[in-house]
Amino acid sequence: MSKIWKLCAVLVSVTAFFATSVQAQMQYYYGGGIGYSNASSYSGGATSIGDLASIGLTFGARINPGLASGLFYGYEIDADINVAGVMESAGAACSSGASDAYFCSHDATGRFRGLVGTSLGGFEVFGTVGYAIMFGQGAVSGAGATDAGIVGGVTYSIGAQKAFGNGTVRLEVIRDDLTSIIKRPAGTYAPTWETTSVKISYLLSF
Repeated sequence: MSKIWKLCAVLVSVTAFFATSVQAQMQYYYGGGIGYSNASSYSGGATSIGDLASIGLTFGARINPGLASGLFYGYEIDADINVAGVMESAGAACSSGASDAYFCSHDATGRFRGLVGTSLGGFEVFGTVGYAIMFGQGAVSGAGATDAGIVGGVTYSIGAQKAFGNGTVRLEVIRDDLTSIIKRPAGTYAPTWETTSVKISYLLSF
C-alpha cells in the first residue's frame, strides 16, 4: 500500500474515533464557492491541457476534541461543476479532431476526504486527503467524436479559513491525481486526469 493510501486510512480511522467518542462536539456545515483549475489529461503519447472555471459545493462534519491547540478533525463531500473552459492539445480543441484519446472536457469532480487542522495566528489552517472521481468526455476514434469517461484517484489539499459574518471564508489549493479508470470512453481508451485548483468558498454551520 502506498504512503498516501496509508495516510488516508489513518485519517479515516482518527475521524471515526472522534465521531463516535465526542458526539456533543460535532458540527455540520455546508457551502459553495468558485474555483479555477489548471488541468491536463494524458493517454498514450499526447496531452490535452486547459484552464477551467467551476462552481463548488461542500458538505462536511467537524469534530472539535476541545484541545488547547485548537486541533480539529472532520470529513467532507466536496464537488466542482465545470462552467467554463476547454481542453486543447497543441493548440487544437477536440472539436477540430483529437490526435489521441485524452479527456476533451470536464463535467464534474466529486471528492470524499478526511480533514485535519488547527488554529494559527487568527486563522485556521488545514489539510485534506481522500478519493476523487472525475466525470468528463474523452476523445474517441473519429474527428471531434467524444464519449463519456470516469476516472478516479487520490486528492489532497492545503488551505486556510476564517470566520466572517455568519459563516466562514475558506481559501484552498487542491491537487487531484486521477489515474484509475472507472469507465473507459468507447469502452477502450484510458485517459488520466490531473488538476491543480484554487478555490474560495463560504461555509455555513447548521
